Amino acid sequence: MRSIAFLILIFLFASGSSYGQQNLSDVLAAFDQIGAVPQIIRLANNVKTPSGGHLQGIQPLNDSLVVITASSGDYAYYLVADQRRVRSIQKIADSPFRHAGGCQIAGRTLLVGVEDNIAKDRSDIYSIRLDDAGREADKAIVASRQGIFKRSTAGATGYVESRDSWLAAVADWDSRNIDFYASVQDSVVLLGTAIAPDSLHWCAYQSVNLILDKSEKLYMIGLGLDGTRDRADLFEVQFDRGKAALRLVRTRYFKCKGASFRYGAGIHTAADGRLEIYTCARNPASGIAVNVFK
Repeated sequence: MRSIAFLILIFLFASGSSYGQQNLSDVLAAFDQIGAVPQIIRLANNVKTPSGGHLQGIQPLNDSLVVITASSGDYAYYLVADQRRVRSIQKIADSPFRHAGGCQIAGRTLLVGVEDNIAKDRSDIYSIRLDDAGREADKAIVASRQGIFKRSTAGATGYVESRDSWLAAVADWDSRNIDFYASVQDSVVLLGTAIAPDSLHWCAYQSVNLILDKSEKLYMIGLGLDGTRDRADLFEVQFDRGKAALRLVRTRYFKCKGASFRYGAGIHTAADGRLEIYTCARNPASGIAVNVFK
């Protein structure tokens, strides 16, 4: 009998819709072709931000704007910036849900986990719909996690979508466990959980982003700090009988300048099929360094 995970994946992939990261025919080749020298963008910032915490995730919304998620001592929020300056700040949730982690945008929807990073026992997964100018059009909690210390957190999320469905990866504390969820009509279903393999030198990923290629294979890229080196791991995600597994395909190291995968980081598929990595500085200071690896 086919597993529920397999049936849901068939539903998602056969929907005939366009996913946010589905224009790659060869994910490994695109990953290998990312340049090692970043383009550096410096964003002027005159927006007042709360103290504490740091920048956590970064994603292009379109050709003009980027979204940067962040934590603080008081509330979780995100910034919207163009190529020159931070334009706005938007609160996501108040304390104790003060920690917005790594994120991903598909279409115009930002998926981000917001957690209590002090008690470390609860989190909400937010779906935030944005317009082309970066204004918030809609916001909803699509899943809530609670009860187990560190296991119920949501420090990094990945996301792909169709017209009627979406698929998400939600990583707990240090990304030791990564839960894969799918929406089917009005329900959200857990497809399976990938556990950090003992055989792999695991990186406490700050960001986990998803890619669905043209042959319907699902990939995940984890971005984090390995000692003092910025590391990107490409995995193929495999589902079997309600379980998820990560098969490591490639590891690469990058040299960030004024930024780090330890803080805000994320992948982006350009219109021509090139894969890009964005990363930013730790703090929302008067100037924020953004690195783009193309």
